[in-house]
Amino acid sequence: QSEGDGSDEEGDEAEESELLDSKYLSVRLGQFQPLLLLANVSGSARITLSRPEALSGRATNGNSFRPRSRVRGLEIGSVNGPLSAYLGIGNGPGQNEEDNHMDIYATIERDIGTTGSSIGAYFYSGEAVLEGEEGSFRDSFRRYGVIGNLTAEKTRLIGGYLLGTNDDP
Repeated sequence: QSEGDGSDEEGDEAEESELLDSKYLSVRLGQFQPLLLLANVSGSARITLSRPEALSGRATNGNSFRPRSRVRGLEIGSVNGPLSAYLGIGNGPGQNEEDNHMDIYATIERDIGTTGSSIGAYFYSGEAVLEGEEGSFRDSFRRYGVIGNLTAEKTRLIGGYLLGTNDDP
């Protein structure tokens, strides 16, 4: 192979095309974070010692859920080229085996190009047992948002916008 004949570029394009055409299913069982959050903002590739407040903050009513909280349960995922979707069900934080309520979450992510850039949506619906003056009660809550990253040759810019509601403020 000689320099400048374009064969490396053709090989790279074939690999990129193959990656974008990938199709598979995945299953995770155990204790884990939603993959969209783990891969983009909560995993090991952090520069700072702390996680973003949007992922670590809790509601002011005593609910211990945080978007980065682990779920103990089952996740089923599907990748179809640049699109991936995951659905999870399990016990959220502060729940135990006597608590039969299951939290659910769903994420969807779209890869943009072949450099690792993506945009995704996140939804979580759960319940937490809270202690009040009249005993314990359930707080139903939902979290939703958009998370994305722009990956360039030597730079990765990550951002997101998360919202939430609690039935017991």
